[in-house]
Amino acid sequence: MSNKMLKDREGILKKYLVRPFSTRITKVIVDTKITPNQITLLYILLSLLSSYFFLQGSYRELIIGAVILKIAYIFDGVNGELARIRKITSEFGSWFDDFGDRIRESVTFISLAIGLYKISNDVNVLYLGLLAIANVLLVAFAKSPTLSKNVSTKPEFNIGKNFFGFTDTTVYVTIILALLNQVYILLWIYSTVGALVWMKKLISIYKEHN
Repeated sequence: MSNKMLKDREGILKKYLVRPFSTRITKVIVDTKITPNQITLLYILLSLLSSYFFLQGSYRELIIGAVILKIAYIFDGVNGELARIRKITSEFGSWFDDFGDRIRESVTFISLAIGLYKISNDVNVLYLGLLAIANVLLVAFAKSPTLSKNVSTKPEFNIGKNFFGFTDTTVYVTIILALLNQVYILLWIYSTVGALVWMKKLISIYKEHN
């Protein structure tokens, strides 16, 4: 059953930090009437709940938000596993999954930025939050199989046979820096390094197809 759940190739973070939990949940619900799209909806709702806590700005709420974000991303793994093991993948399901990721990314960064603004009164963090969102969405647009169907893209960071996918890395960098109470650094990373990532991806796609 486990082999049927998994993708042929996926990022090292998802492999070791998501699958050990998500596959257990999938085994429990595989014989129920719960659908992959319902799991995706749960993932979106948990992401919104996580962002509600990020929005508060205090360190205690950052911790709660980070924990909920971790749980949400586990369910993001469950929806794909459930679809693969039941062999009910669909174009809508793939689109809905991508849509859920874009919601999570957008509300996470803007909520973190607003939360930090509440305690710092520094308007610059709001600009950093908007830049971070723009960069993450541009990377997602460049690599998404449902948004760019005729363009093949490669993983962002290869280490031997393993790679660090941008989406997985974004989630876990967010969780770690939120737990360390380093939201300002997080926003700076994705407002700067995020731009370099989508530019690098744009150049690599152009070279591959020209």
